[in-house]
Amino acid sequence: MRSPALPRTSLGTVILIFVCVLTKESVEITPVPYRLQVPRVALDGRDPSNPLRREKKQMHCQLGQYLHPRKTHCCMRCHAGTYKAKDCDGPDQATVCLPCSNGTFTAVDNTMSKCFQCKRCRTALQQIVETPCTPKQDTVCGCQKNQYRIDSDSEYFQCRNCSSCADGTITSCSKSKDAICRCKPQFFLSRSNICKPCNSCTGEDCLLCPSPVTTSPTSSGPNPAVLYTVVDHVPPSRWKEFVRRLGLSDYDLERIELEHRRLRDAQYEMLRLWKLQTGHAATLEHISRVLNQMELSGCSDAVQEALLNQTSPQPCSLHNHL
Repeated sequence: MRSPALPRTSLGTVILIFVCVLTKESVEITPVPYRLQVPRVALDGRDPSNPLRREKKQMHCQLGQYLHPRKTHCCMRCHAGTYKAKDCDGPDQATVCLPCSNGTFTAVDNTMSKCFQCKRCRTALQQIVETPCTPKQDTVCGCQKNQYRIDSDSEYFQCRNCSSCADGTITSCSKSKDAICRCKPQFFLSRSNICKPCNSCTGEDCLLCPSPVTTSPTSSGPNPAVLYTVVDHVPPSRWKEFVRRLGLSDYDLERIELEHRRLRDAQYEMLRLWKLQTGHAATLEHISRVLNQMELSGCSDAVQEALLNQTSPQPCSLHNHL
């Protein structure tokens, strides 16, 4: 007796179940990890995998060379007197350099695309050409003999004639400074560097003429004994600061130092000039006030004590003028 055949629906059901089982297994398979490949970049922005870029970063040119604009090789600089017309095409080829034309120059090895224009001396300021311009050097301007410069550090300096000192000079005229004239007794040196008689002085010029000291030290100003006492008690290292605070100019200090080579004589003359310029305000109180402002109160006390006791001067101790 034949067994009954399976219905078609049963076979289709089996196939469907088999497909579902396979699908479920494929879904449950553990996924393979995926690693994102990020290009490595150095801290300075270079790509380590690119040898060409690494070579560019490490390229250094020798002295007298420059790096080509494409940063692929080095070229030789152009020498003084020439300029760069074209970069070299390769490391074994020369830079194209052309000479500077007339009226232009380059003073050093360079990579300039053109030469500098030569400077012109200004005749309106009495300048003359000391050294003409060459392809390797700019024009050097100066003044004629027996002239000196005003604003010598500027390109627009002016030339003036040196003063003619009839009674001799304290310092001679130089390229950048006029002479300082020496005057006879009863003459004074004006601001125009000319010696004039004291009987013709006017205004502040009369302060430069000597006058007898007849006033008492405590009323209108110090006498010579007082001046020397002050000189002996102010530390030499603070002296210029002291007389500047009193009101003397650097011009006065320089002139007096040149006229009086001995330090003590120059110091006395500075105080005497201060007395003449200040008049009735030149008092010991003024000197003491300046010394106190300089934190030299010990020196101020020593001056007053020496004047009261009429004793030999004793230098003030270090702790009084620190």
